[in-house]
Amino acid sequence: MSRNGDADRLVRRSLESRFRGRSLPFPMKTRFLLEITVADPDTGDLVVIEIHKDPLTGALFGVDRCTAEKQSRQIASPSDPRIFLHLAEPCP
Repeated sequence: MSRNGDADRLVRRSLESRFRGRSLPFPMKTRFLLEITVADPDTGDLVVIEIHKDPLTGALFGVDRCTAEKQSRQIASPSDPRIFLHLAEPCP
């Protein structure tokens, strides 16, 4: 395990024990990885999906760019809805 992975795990354990069963009082910032364009299976429209890394679990997840903008770039974590994530801005 890398040093960053160990540090992330320690931060996650500390936050989980401190806020057990409650929402965190602040959003955690994700790490933006890349954008992909896919066709919506229902409409055939092209949709831009942002791929982010969850800072608490390390899991990767995708968010429709339009949804991210409508939500002011803050969403509930896919792994724990009590935790809000601030989506990092895509790189120019």
